[in-house]
Amino acid sequence: MQFDLFNQPPENRPSLNIRKRATPPRVTREAAMAAAADLAHANRAVAAVTTPARRRYIRRPADPHTAALHLAEAVTSAWWRNGGTNRFEIAIGAVAGLALWPAKGRTIAPYVADWWRTLSATDILKALEECFARWWVVRPDLIECARPIHDWLTDESTRADFAAPVRAVVHAALNAGLLDLLGDDHPYLRSSTDVLGFLLTAFRSPSQREDLAEIHTPPDMADLMARMLLDGIGFEPGHSFDDPAAGSGGLHRAAAQTLRDAGRDPADFLWSMTDVDPIAASLCAVNAIVWGLGPNVLVWCGNTLTEGDGPRRAAKRRAEVIEHRDQYLRIAKMHAAIRGLLRPEPIAA
Repeated sequence: MQFDLFNQPPENRPSLNIRKRATPPRVTREAAMAAAADLAHANRAVAAVTTPARRRYIRRPADPHTAALHLAEAVTSAWWRNGGTNRFEIAIGAVAGLALWPAKGRTIAPYVADWWRTLSATDILKALEECFARWWVVRPDLIECARPIHDWLTDESTRADFAAPVRAVVHAALNAGLLDLLGDDHPYLRSSTDVLGFLLTAFRSPSQREDLAEIHTPPDMADLMARMLLDGIGFEPGHSFDDPAAGSGGLHRAAAQTLRDAGRDPADFLWSMTDVDPIAASLCAVNAIVWGLGPNVLVWCGNTLTEGDGPRRAAKRRAEVIEHRDQYLRIAKMHAAIRGLLRPEPIAA
């Protein structure tokens, strides 16, 4: 894997209309209020069953990288033992959905895990589908890039065939401490390791990784490389970080953590990631959300050697996807207004 972090000249950067700080994709007021109401309801539900004396907290592992490795082993074992097939992108998508679940916090995450454990296999699939749908409203560009790991949720035959192994994967991930690693509300703590990268490596056989020329940089090595390359460099907002062979984005995770250690906000910078593997590119998109890289993220699935303009293609597709999202929400809002007009008025007593 290459580690290409460089300050591109302005004329070579993808056009994202960045000033000092870019704004996230536009979301309707109704969608934002609905998402906020859902999160507030979850927080109230947790508060209702906890008291300071009984409250539980996230148990952060001393070595996040080792914890992520053990989690990957537990998930792969649960998948194969419960009837999973070589379509392991389904298992990875289930774990990604858990990682994206919006109710986060060091006192909330343990109860969120308890809630997931009470769900039936059918309800788990519904919850995962709802999670990806919510994030599509907020970050359609990234959720569209992640389609290879969540598209199965809209296929009724696939849902029925994989309900049991998906439920086993969810339980294995929770029992192995997924929300201890990714359940905090602060992105710095969620970025302590690359959980999904370990999971992809565990599912792929050595021959498959060799065919894809896929060599994931160990997270501790990535941290060391980022500190050596970025230490003492005074980056200004708008600087571009590009990885043309990104894997699951682990080198960008390390760079973002180094920036945070220096008092910088990763959301002020541009991040572009390209990988030839559709599943790896999907994980780049999910990790960009989990790690809090901000609104200026471009993900492209393609061969860097033959498609060197991946970031430009990603920027173009990003604009198209956001426009499609906005059009979809406008139509949904219009339908809601029409239903309101057609609803019969109550008859006064």
